[in-house]
Amino acid sequence: MAKRFTDTDLWDKEWFMSLSCKHKCLVRFIFDKCDQAGVWSANWALASAYIGDRVTHNDLSALSGRIEQIGANKYFIPDFIEFQYGQLTESCRPHKKIISLLQKHGLYERVLKGYPKGIDTLEEKDTYKEKEKEEGGMGETQPPSEGSDFTSELSIVQQELQTQTIWLDQVAMQRGLKNTQEARMWLEKFFGELRIRGDTVKSLHDTKSHFVSWLKIQLDKQKPQKNGKYIPTRISGSDFD
Repeated sequence: MAKRFTDTDLWDKEWFMSLSCKHKCLVRFIFDKCDQAGVWSANWALASAYIGDRVTHNDLSALSGRIEQIGANKYFIPDFIEFQYGQLTESCRPHKKIISLLQKHGLYERVLKGYPKGIDTLEEKDTYKEKEKEEGGMGETQPPSEGSDFTSELSIVQQELQTQTIWLDQVAMQRGLKNTQEARMWLEKFFGELRIRGDTVKSLHDTKSHFVSWLKIQLDKQKPQKNGKYIPTRISGSDFD
């Protein structure tokens, strides 16, 4: 079980107390929701619901690099391992699961060798950024930003929307779907059609609006009519085979 901030100083109290109430709550939320390796699979809608104030990836800039992005929608607390377990050893049975998780996240070498910001050298990072630019990218991958014109790769937008359970609940309720999982299945089909159409990037805000309109059209096409009333048609996993 993870230690709590009230039990010890993972970071200096002066820094933590200097944060706004929203960011104090965000730190605690990520610390409580991360896995045993200190990795949090971001769900910003859930975090906002728990905190009672809207939070996004942009709020991490207030945390002075103490929580780092390591992938699409995944974040790591670099000090977590030492704080929780001390020095990991492969001969220690309780540590084996932690080591396995770190290997899964691609973080074991970093933790083992104590790299402060990851295992890539500056030369490797520069090479990667140059390759991204040559392919038409921005050199860095950022999660999509809500309510802006910022565009992201389709796969990143899809991953973000798949985690927005509260929004998917609303979609399911408004469109008469059986549950959130059915909304996710429609969302998967929607992104499949975007790829067939040749779309590669999209903003989060526009994607939400597009999906809701697209879903209404799809349901209207498939539903039977009875006395002029809407009878929603269900889909199953086989629709995506």
